[in-house]
Amino acid sequence: MNACYSLPALFLVQASSLFSALALAQAVQATTLSIWDLVYLVNGGIGSLLMVGFACYFGQMIEDESDNLRRAFYDYVWYNQRKRFKNSIRIMMTVATRPLRLTAGHIYLLNLRTFTSIMGTFYSYINFLLAIKEKEKFG
Repeated sequence: MNACYSLPALFLVQASSLFSALALAQAVQATTLSIWDLVYLVNGGIGSLLMVGFACYFGQMIEDESDNLRRAFYDYVWYNQRKRFKNSIRIMMTVATRPLRLTAGHIYLLNLRTFTSIMGTFYSYINFLLAIKEKEKFG
């Protein structure tokens, strides 16, 4: 799954983050836009961030369910079963020790920690733009 969706996920996260940054930066810096243009920019920027949030949320779900599967193997009373079943469970337990994770371009993980990092960076960027705008306003 990761091999199939890694590159599109990278494109989604990068393009959505860039669009959000540009749209909300324009909304912050705008002085002559109508209210509807401003609403359009803010909604577009927030909508793009939500797309990144959903991708990271689903990546976190995959990670969590992978961990739950690993725990279920270890909690199961497999040692009282037939030999063939024991061998199968051992193989599955070995494979399950490496968690499933969704990545963006095999560069970074898509999970809630990544989304928190993206939002922190984005928040810093918006605060920087607001500080520049205030500085220009007061001289």
